[in-house]
Amino acid sequence: MPEFSSYALSRIAIAFIWLYHGLVPKLIFCDPTEVALVELGPVIHTAETTVLIAGAFEVVAGLLVIILWQHRWPAILSAILFAALMIGGVAMSPEVAVQAFNPVTLSGSAILFSLINLNERKNLESD
Repeated sequence: MPEFSSYALSRIAIAFIWLYHGLVPKLIFCDPTEVALVELGPVIHTAETTVLIAGAFEVVAGLLVIILWQHRWPAILSAILFAALMIGGVAMSPEVAVQAFNPVTLSGSAILFSLINLNERKNLESD
């Protein structure tokens, strides 16, 4: 089995979260739960349109994390955006914070992956 560094594993995890959550519940299935949550906030044209746009942005974020592998800013931006998504999601719909597979655990984990990635990038730069 190949050996992966903490930098690579955390970077892959961040990209996977962005790509999966952009593609599966938003672009491929336009999940009704996503639509209902979006309806609680500002929408672009319709809630479904907003979900599709959000999904596209998440896919782009995931691709940037991979394409710009050596750059720090995608991990910084990811940490900020995941924090904003967590706060926004819980503020708009507090009950989601106690559900299974909720934005607190998802975004919290993604923030930690981003921080691990930034720390490992710093360690690589100092070597």
